[in-house]
Amino acid sequence: MLSRNVVAVCAGAALLGAAGCGTGGETTNAPASTQQNIGLGQVDPCTVLTPEELSSLGFEGPGQKQEGISSEPGCAFDSLEFGITISKNEEKSVEEYGKQDSWAKFDQTQVDGRPAATGVSKNATQADVCTALVDAGGGVVLVDVSLLRAKEMDECGEALKIAEKIAPRLPK
Repeated sequence: MLSRNVVAVCAGAALLGAAGCGTGGETTNAPASTQQNIGLGQVDPCTVLTPEELSSLGFEGPGQKQEGISSEPGCAFDSLEFGITISKNEEKSVEEYGKQDSWAKFDQTQVDGRPAATGVSKNATQADVCTALVDAGGGVVLVDVSLLRAKEMDECGEALKIAEKIAPRLPK
């Protein structure tokens, strides 16, 4: 977990040429015991931002699926200035992430009336990467922002702004 941000950034670069986000798998009925997180289970990280929102952020086209961390499937969007990866974890909460010893900085807040936080991983303190986390649908949605050329941008502020845009569309 310590290198989640670094993995997300590297995986995004490696998958730049990969196919866009889509669902190709078969659907199965989940047993009743796993239905508690069904709300977040149906959230597609590649579609939580509208095409207009993506365009306003400087991104073109669909995102690239990120499956490098099986418990945090996500989607990466890259521009020349910065990249974002939106992922979800159906098993943890913001509070649980905050207890991990992997953070150099972890500031709790609220987004859309939900527990939220911004954090910088110990592995990312020199990499201009920040994560916004927001509780949703029995789990958590993570928004990683990594600066490439946009060094004047506040990566934690930008991650939080994106989380604020998508939170009202996420399951409670």
